[in-house]
Amino acid sequence: MGVSGFRTLSGLHFNVSIPVQTTRNVVYQTGLNEAATTSNPGFTAVTLSPVKISGNTVVGKDLLTQCNDDIVAFVVDSLQKEIAYKIEDYMLGKVVASNPTEINYSALSAIDWDDILAFEAALSTFDLGEPQYVMSAGARSALKGTPKVSAYPDFLCSADNYINGYKCNVSGCVGNDNIYFGDWDKLVLGIFGSGLETIINPYSYAK
Repeated sequence: MGVSGFRTLSGLHFNVSIPVQTTRNVVYQTGLNEAATTSNPGFTAVTLSPVKISGNTVVGKDLLTQCNDDIVAFVVDSLQKEIAYKIEDYMLGKVVASNPTEINYSALSAIDWDDILAFEAALSTFDLGEPQYVMSAGARSALKGTPKVSAYPDFLCSADNYINGYKCNVSGCVGNDNIYFGDWDKLVLGIFGSGLETIINPYSYAK
């Protein structure tokens, strides 16, 4: 997954309400014997509601007879990767839907150095850890060939996959014209019940 560093809450049941701080305490400069004005941080709540993500693949006996048990492991691994992509796609969609400060581009070719700086400025009001970029392999490749300034050999994305000092990750679920930038350790993924479950039925086509 391109999104890295996010936190998980495991073993959840039913809807879960999570408190989220919306405003900060205020600190004042006061006289030696003066008391500071009282301030209280504001809070709201975000509700995590469970959704089900599943996939189903049929492996025919003819394939098993021509291969070996590793083919089953291959199919299971493939399904698990696709589930990871779907989860990541779902999380990124939720983040964009709830953030009014998102920055959208209709075409990757339109991005320039001022846009890169705008990403950083959009996060300036938040308490940040280590923000990272997430994009497709095609987008990162394009930014490696896009100069910061015309005719100057310094590109938006460096050869070691950093953009303006921030790590640039690749995801298989992101479209070529989508770029995400955020502090992903603020992102929480709730895992309900037992989490990922893989069932292999060797006897029938039951799902």
